[in-house]
Amino acid sequence: MLTPEERQRLLAGYRQGMTLRGLSRSTGITRRAIRRALQEAMSQEALPPAPPADPPVAAPPVAGPPRVASPGGGRSPDLSSARPAASPPAKSSLAPPVLAPPVPSKLAPFEGQIRRLVAKNLKVPRILREIRAEGYAGGRTMLGALVRRLRGAHRPPPKVFRRFETDPSQESQCDWSPYRVRLAGQSTVVHCFSLILSWSRMLFVAFYRNEQLPTLLHAHTEAFAFFQGVSHRLVYDNLSTVVSARARRQPVWNPQFLEFAHHYGFRPWACRPAHPDRKGKIERPFAWIEPDYLRGSEFASWDDLNLRARHWLDTVANVRCHGTIRERPQDRFLQEQPLLIRLPSQPWPTWRQETRVVQLDGYVPVDASYYPATRARPGQRVSIRVHPWRVEILDGQGQVTDAYPIPDRPARIPFPHQPFPKVAPPPPGALEAAFLGRFPGHRDYLDGLKIRIKGFASIHLHRIAQLANVYPPKTMESALDQALTYRNFNAHSLARILERQNPGVLPETRPLLGLVNPAAYGALDDVDLSDPSEYDYDTREATGLKATGLQAAGLPATIPPLTAAPASSPVPAKEPPHEPQTPTR
Repeated sequence: MLTPEERQRLLAGYRQGMTLRGLSRSTGITRRAIRRALQEAMSQEALPPAPPADPPVAAPPVAGPPRVASPGGGRSPDLSSARPAASPPAKSSLAPPVLAPPVPSKLAPFEGQIRRLVAKNLKVPRILREIRAEGYAGGRTMLGALVRRLRGAHRPPPKVFRRFETDPSQESQCDWSPYRVRLAGQSTVVHCFSLILSWSRMLFVAFYRNEQLPTLLHAHTEAFAFFQGVSHRLVYDNLSTVVSARARRQPVWNPQFLEFAHHYGFRPWACRPAHPDRKGKIERPFAWIEPDYLRGSEFASWDDLNLRARHWLDTVANVRCHGTIRERPQDRFLQEQPLLIRLPSQPWPTWRQETRVVQLDGYVPVDASYYPATRARPGQRVSIRVHPWRVEILDGQGQVTDAYPIPDRPARIPFPHQPFPKVAPPPPGALEAAFLGRFPGHRDYLDGLKIRIKGFASIHLHRIAQLANVYPPKTMESALDQALTYRNFNAHSLARILERQNPGVLPETRPLLGLVNPAAYGALDDVDLSDPSEYDYDTREATGLKATGLQAAGLPATIPPLTAAPASSPVPAKEPPHEPQTPTR
């Protein structure tokens, strides 16, 4: 296949009048290839007319009498002209090509679509599938030539490495690779986990939000379930979640990952640092997962991304003819699967369990998102389990009380139910209109209240409305007049005025514990407002005391006067008050 630079040199030589043979000798390219390259160039642009054919080769001179000088000093005429005219030379096989008008190509109806796919930097197999779905009936060769011509740049030859093979079920290789895709209308970084069986080349692919250890273990369990078994050895490239450090060039394994490996029965194996070629079987698929599946595609959600990835594995990746083994990976996998290690009866718990404190609003923060805890009170500590796709909240017995899917973006999850629905506050002028509707002649009091209280006038109007439900309208108007007279513009002053004018009315009655007879509650209304000087201490009876409440409580209406003490028990005389003596020095 000629490079674009070689095509340009051939085209320039052709325009300068060089023949096919001359171009072939100077470049070392066959005349057939030169003719094909010129025909392709003719289909793209109008070329100048073809150069003349190669000039005929002159015949060797025929032996004859020597030429004799003429008397005039000139030469004798050429005797060869007297020979019969030679037959015209045969048509040279090196004549320039006769360029016929271009034949309509099968790619012509799809050229616009091919240009758009090439602009997305898609590869030939992906473009071939796209245009065949639209009705293209041609082959791949002509499509590849068109794609190379549209790209124009020549890629350097790939590096060459020594390939090695392993026995069935002996080895698997896995790795991560980040990509940026359009997810839910936004550019999102996704982390692709891939695991491949080295012998059959059976591939597993899944996408996650991060590469943390719980996610890595979950991805392994998903791959093991996909293959229905585990290889005896898994190869890694010094992931921080797998290899904690290196001591004397030997890996120090992560303890939790080592327990995971023992649970499933495989042996981890780490490549030496900066040597990814050891696991080239898994590095190679990353080179075409992005252009063949991700590039130019948009996904609605994480579930959509992984579901379409599984469909791509079943219809493209694992059913194609592999270029190295010349077989379909799926056919080889049928021979390798019975040799894999069987899965244990119980999967490994791959979630991340932590402790959180329920906030005052009833939410639990987890990884920049907030999840409602419906069975826990604020300030309580709860256990949570963080899976790759959901968050679970546990109670004290370890039972799951709440489970929520992890949102695509950090968010606050709404409560599943609202036990105390919020009551919308009344409009700003509703309380004022209600006050004027009850007391139309007290607009001055309302204006003074708004000036004195300002932003808290609605609170006082609400309290005045409560008082109006207890006291009669005339009593309220009298209290408002008195408050306006003394310019006491607040609900507390109005309540004190009402209580002073109506001592027998209790706006809020609270029961008193310890009183056996409920009728005694009425005695609370009998409040004596007289002055203490009006009391007669001999009878212990107040001048204004009401007896109704005391009688209802089962108490005597009046207290009998104190009688004189009997003679046998005389009352002792009062001693004079003791005066303190001043100590002498």
